[in-house]
Amino acid sequence: MAHALRLDGRDRVLVLAPHPDDETLAAGGLLQYARARGASVRVVFATDGDNNPWAQRAVERRWRISAADRARFGARRRREALAALARLGVAARDAEFLGYHDQGLTALLMEGGQVPCARLTRCMASFRPTLVVAPAPADLHPDHSALGVLVDFAFERWAARRTSVRLMHYLVHELRGDTARTARAATGRRVLVPLPYRERLRKRRAMFAHGTQLVLRRRMLLTRAADPETFVVARDAACDVHARFAGGAPETAGADGRLWLSLQRRVRLGACGATTILLAVDGRIPRRLQGRLGHRSRVVHLRDVATGAYADTRILVRRAVHRLELGMAASLFADARRAYVKLERRFGFFDEAGWQPIALHAARAATVERARARRPARRDTHAAAGARR
Repeated sequence: MAHALRLDGRDRVLVLAPHPDDETLAAGGLLQYARARGASVRVVFATDGDNNPWAQRAVERRWRISAADRARFGARRRREALAALARLGVAARDAEFLGYHDQGLTALLMEGGQVPCARLTRCMASFRPTLVVAPAPADLHPDHSALGVLVDFAFERWAARRTSVRLMHYLVHELRGDTARTARAATGRRVLVPLPYRERLRKRRAMFAHGTQLVLRRRMLLTRAADPETFVVARDAACDVHARFAGGAPETAGADGRLWLSLQRRVRLGACGATTILLAVDGRIPRRLQGRLGHRSRVVHLRDVATGAYADTRILVRRAVHRLELGMAASLFADARRAYVKLERRFGFFDEAGWQPIALHAARAATVERARARRPARRDTHAAAGARR
């Protein structure tokens, strides 16, 4: 069941977009709704959308694209974003561009993500939003999903002691059909922003401002102007869905001290290459680990992305039909605040799957189970030693 979004003049809405055009695609109606009710609005763009070669080739009718060409295209997309926001009632002074590399947010996250997390935290601290709107970590575009994880890490640091702020996610790139709808419904309370006739027209006009993106994807983009906007409440005072996988089974704590995660594999026709397991853990000491999953792998050795050295842990793999079970040492999450895992297999610009949250309470339960399993063994050892005496 979807709930209607409610805002008033006391609200402050912060919308985070991976590229210019995502703010209109995902939240053009929400931005209009917020401005109409007197709420303050700020839009932050993570990248300039400069690394979009096929769109640039179609627009500029050139094959070779240099670094200077990409920079010029990114500047053009910035101007398009500001024009689109103006048509939605948002002033240029309420927009900010972080200038990160397009198609590079996953690498930024896996390198540690401390600098972008700090910048996002400062964005929240300076604007003091009551509502943060960001892409879902489950989005199939790697920039969208990585920004969703970075925002979640930053939100945890900034909003840990605030009960009046919400975090909502939006999906732009998702699997079609019942599976996608089930996955979306499983992640949290849905919020709906309807688009009456005038709002649809304004959103459509705003999307026309993104002319470079309409050359190759005109029908798909303009179709989004007719749909109600749906968001998922990820974090608020009464709801934290970090305890469950979207589209998967909940984690279970094993007696072996491992956290067993069950992930559904959504194999896409055309996806190529080996699958890589990516693990992003945010805590006192952030960790970024990755390992390659072979076709018949039963064990995956994890490598620390920052140092290049193999970590002192590994993942056990159990396979089932369209599902993988991963066994991770619970000690990996001993001091973690948030953690995500991803099965990365590319499909052109897109991934086979996005990032999925890990239930840290299950990891701590696994640690307790392992401690309990050791106690009888220790008592038996002492008993045996006493008998020998």
